[in-house]
Amino acid sequence: TRRQLVHKLLRTGDDTLHDEGDLEITVPQGQTGSLKVRIEYYVVRPQSGLVFRGGIVYTETHVNPSSARRWVPCLDDMGERSTWDLFFVVPASVGGEAVTAVASGELSSVVPHPHDVARRVVRYIVSTATAACTLGFAAGPLTGACALGGAGAEAAGGVFAFAPGGRAADAQATCAVVPEALEFYAREFGAYPYATYKVVFVEGLAGVVTCAALTLVGTDVLHGSREIEAAYEARRVLGLAVARQWFGAFVGAAAWGDQWLVAGLAGFMAAQFVRHHLGANEQRYRLKRDMARMCHADVNQKPLSYPEQGPWEAGEAAFAEVKAPVVLYMLDRRMVKGGVSVGLQRVVPGVLVAATGGAAVDTAGFLRTCRRVSGVDASAFAAQWVFASGCPVFHVGYAFNRKKLAVEITLHQESTNARATAPWARAQLFAGQMTARIREADGTPYEHVLDIRREHVGRFEVQFNTKY
Repeated sequence: TRRQLVHKLLRTGDDTLHDEGDLEITVPQGQTGSLKVRIEYYVVRPQSGLVFRGGIVYTETHVNPSSARRWVPCLDDMGERSTWDLFFVVPASVGGEAVTAVASGELSSVVPHPHDVARRVVRYIVSTATAACTLGFAAGPLTGACALGGAGAEAAGGVFAFAPGGRAADAQATCAVVPEALEFYAREFGAYPYATYKVVFVEGLAGVVTCAALTLVGTDVLHGSREIEAAYEARRVLGLAVARQWFGAFVGAAAWGDQWLVAGLAGFMAAQFVRHHLGANEQRYRLKRDMARMCHADVNQKPLSYPEQGPWEAGEAAFAEVKAPVVLYMLDRRMVKGGVSVGLQRVVPGVLVAATGGAAVDTAGFLRTCRRVSGVDASAFAAQWVFASGCPVFHVGYAFNRKKLAVEITLHQESTNARATAPWARAQLFAGQMTARIREADGTPYEHVLDIRREHVGRFEVQFNTKY
């Protein structure tokens, strides 16, 4: 059951001894109307869920059940969505620095505490139905705050960046790309689902924490306005973080076996933004690098989706976040080559429209939508790349046969799982079509389609038109 699964998750975490099970409320039979439940609680020495570091407290949200229950009583399920009224009581200042609370939702008010003038009450309202495990906040001396302008900021209702004191200029330079990313995603895929968007830079935070209308990022991403190399990586990180507001915070997975699709669609959107913002060459370079990482890591790995799948462990999540966008890129190319579709860019808006009604994304429904839009049956593709593991690796050799006026191509194929030992890792060989492009002596390119069978060695002869 779901309850047993959540308890299993907690037993594998750091706060095993602090899990006291679920709170059950018995409702009298025949009870109708709304029921108001008030729970007073304390979080004592939390081992996870809440992190205190450098004078800042923030949530460690993982956007999956078992994440939110570590710091707030709730119905901890992606399917349980509601609006929220969040109140934070914080000191007015600590050590002479003003204390700021930043949270999911839209800032409603900041008023003095009615009984303590040294504290104040900050209120945020989340007007979009949101799951508890996507809520987040950060509170502390985040005095380096700035508001970002642009069409994307206006469409999102306001974009704000917060950083430790003295780094407001770096936060503004780093987040200058965020409004453009918001505008691009809203134009290409669908409207931004929340009222505002905020980015908070936290000292010592590794990776990115995705929350509804809020992203927490480590300060190592910050850079000045005159830095070039650091800007490339920062824009990639923030482009993906913004995409996760659509797939990750707003749209969740229908089941554990659909987690890959949420990660893949966010990565696909981010790749389209990299192409738009940094150019096609940068996008191709990053794709090539991700393909190399995928082939290197896809040994003894589990499939992206399989029966009785549970939540990802840390290593599985990192691998899936690399492989899933590459798999969707290949699916997009297949759909485009079908000649009747513009690829996944027609599928993603439909998924987001369905999510407005509370629907989650699932693998089977997504593949059916792809087939309906493009006419391409992706079942064989999914069987190899989604429901199985391993990657084909090709070693290509070629020689020019002067007598035949042909280019002889030899393909040696092997699987990354060729020496795998895990029971779920089978050595699969690729079957399908591959395009070989040959340039003639005058520079004219000719493309030839090679039909590849599931064989370790394949040989092909491609006609060369220039005579010598």
